[in-house]
Amino acid sequence: CNNVEVVIDTISSNDGDHGLAVALVLGTQYGIASGSSIYFADVESRSNMLCLENLIDAGCDVVNMSFGYLNSFDQVKIDASLEGYIDYMHNSTGVIMVAACGNGLRYKSQEGKIPLPAAAANVIAVGSHDGLYLSQFSSCNILDDVYSKPELIAHGEGRDINAYGAATGTSFSAPAVTGTIALLLEGSSV
Repeated sequence: CNNVEVVIDTISSNDGDHGLAVALVLGTQYGIASGSSIYFADVESRSNMLCLENLIDAGCDVVNMSFGYLNSFDQVKIDASLEGYIDYMHNSTGVIMVAACGNGLRYKSQEGKIPLPAAAANVIAVGSHDGLYLSQFSSCNILDDVYSKPELIAHGEGRDINAYGAATGTSFSAPAVTGTIALLLEGSSV
């Protein structure tokens, strides 16, 4: 993936190993898209997701977002400004955006709701499977229409990450999809 740059855009201040583990799934020597350039942006260090624009300006073709803002989402009302910003960035740049759909089925208070950015219309939301079935923690919003999320599921339960150990969650499913997209883009000489 020498010509495809991939962004890891995740929260680091609460768990410094989270971003590293996501990067290990996506790229580095042992990841899916091992030849990719990986950029990191801490979304907690800037207002909302304004860092997304800077990363796209850096020339990224694919963005991985392994975080979520559940407090800005409920089943009836979505924070229109944040979702609108995400969709605008996709529509105006053509950058492919992939996001973890969350682990909300673990927590009664979250009721399996899909958080932003995964809830945005132009973001590929990725859930987790255990090898055969949707993971019991993986958030899902099945509406039997075009707004159903997640669009894809990938291995994210007990995922073996070289030199890191095992990790579980949709944060580790999303970079598997992002890395696969990076490989497809490389093959098409985008």
